[in-house]
Amino acid sequence: MAPKILVAILDWGLGHATRCIPLIHTLLAQGATVIPASNGRARALLQAEFPHLTIEQLPAYRIRYAYKNMYFNIGVQMPGIAATIRQEYQALKKLIAQHQINGVISDNRFGCYSPYVPCVFITHQVQIQVPNARLQQIVNTANHHYIHHFSACWIPDLPGEASLSGSLSEHGRLRIPVRHLGVLSRMQPMEVPAVHDCAIVLSGPEPQRSRLEDMLIAQAKTLPQRSLVVQGQTEAYRHWQAADNVEIISFLTGAALNRAMAAARSIVCRSGYSSIMDLAMLGKKAILIPTPGQTEQHYLAQRFHEQRIFYRQWQHQLDLGQALSEHLTFAGLDPVLYQESQHRLTQVVQDFLRSL
Repeated sequence: MAPKILVAILDWGLGHATRCIPLIHTLLAQGATVIPASNGRARALLQAEFPHLTIEQLPAYRIRYAYKNMYFNIGVQMPGIAATIRQEYQALKKLIAQHQINGVISDNRFGCYSPYVPCVFITHQVQIQVPNARLQQIVNTANHHYIHHFSACWIPDLPGEASLSGSLSEHGRLRIPVRHLGVLSRMQPMEVPAVHDCAIVLSGPEPQRSRLEDMLIAQAKTLPQRSLVVQGQTEAYRHWQAADNVEIISFLTGAALNRAMAAARSIVCRSGYSSIMDLAMLGKKAILIPTPGQTEQHYLAQRFHEQRIFYRQWQHQLDLGQALSEHLTFAGLDPVLYQESQHRLTQVVQDFLRSL
């Protein structure tokens, strides 16, 4: 009988859901029965991408980045985060019994493990970036404690010089097997005529997603460039012209988003890791705007800016016109470097299914 795999996906923005889409496709291609599970906009996106699958509900983390200080953002929400981890552990127990699950793959959901079936944890943040060295040690001790509940860790990246995540994915201190999945992205390079000068692809937790959207649309209206704004709001599909040169779409599923991004000369987006993987596969020039208070996004944006791969602007200093001019001297990533990713992903999935 086909093994039944539950794929539990974090709901902080859409990035975790989008990067699990190629994983789910690969599991299905290998003959597995897949039950994805998430909540909120991430769950809605999965329902749109996989209308033939049952998408289960998991507890919501409801993380908000209301302040610039990450420690304050997370610190005041820690009791809720800990409670959600306990709730998703209990929810997973019920789902394993209900669907007779043979294995679990958890993308950054710390509570989605079980002592009764093999459970894999997916993360690119083995080493969480914190400016204070002592605090970073404490945070990563806790991070590794949770990861060690799982039987293996899968890193969505390539090892060595082609790594996109840099020091975030250093895994020498983990005591469980580690595999690299390659770059997980729905995107593929496409040769299509340019329709827009830039595609603004929004994602991430509120209220910062909406704040950035308002700023970008207001500035885009004053510029000569043609802009497409993809809001990342999956609640209902809407499509309208905000101005003669600004088109807005509430959300796009994989193939449509792939074509829209390929048909834009440049991409404007957050510096979330899933967005970086999409840019790697597309080979597009990009403007990265880190979410205030997210140290991972600050690290990635600064890393690629210093390497002159992607242009970076801080949200509080946003100048879209300047960014659209200056980012053209940055190189972008060569998608040829990441073409082996699907083969790597297929091999890791095959090995996992054979082990069940």
